[in-house]
Amino acid sequence: MDARDDEDAPLDPAVERVRRRMMRLMAVSVAIMMTGLIAVIGAIVYKFSARGGGAAALRAGETLERRIGMPKDARVVGGNLSGGDLLMTIDPGGGRQLQFWIYRIAEDRVVAKLAVE
Repeated sequence: MDARDDEDAPLDPAVERVRRRMMRLMAVSVAIMMTGLIAVIGAIVYKFSARGGGAAALRAGETLERRIGMPKDARVVGGNLSGGDLLMTIDPGGGRQLQFWIYRIAEDRVVAKLAVE
C-alpha cells in the first residue's frame, strides 16, 4: 500500500462522525462571526449617517430657530460661534458676575454654564 491509497481510503465511522460534527461547529461559528461583522458595519454606517441631524440638517434657505431659557433679568452681552457650539456671555443682572453659557446647536441644549469668581 502506498500513501495514495491511505488518503483515498474511507474513514472509520467514529472518525467520520467527529469530522462531520467539527464541520457543523465550524459552519455555525462562521455564521455567528459573519452576523457580528454585519452588525458592526451596520452600526458604523448608522453612526456616520446619524451625524447629519440638528443644525447640519438645514436645507438651503431654511432658518434655524431655537429658544434658550434664561433668568428673567439676564441679558446677552456677547457671543461667539465655533463649529456647532455657541458661547454666550450672560449678564445675570442685579450686580452679579458675568456667566458664560455654551449652547450646543445640534443637541438644542445648554451643555455648560460657567461663572467666573
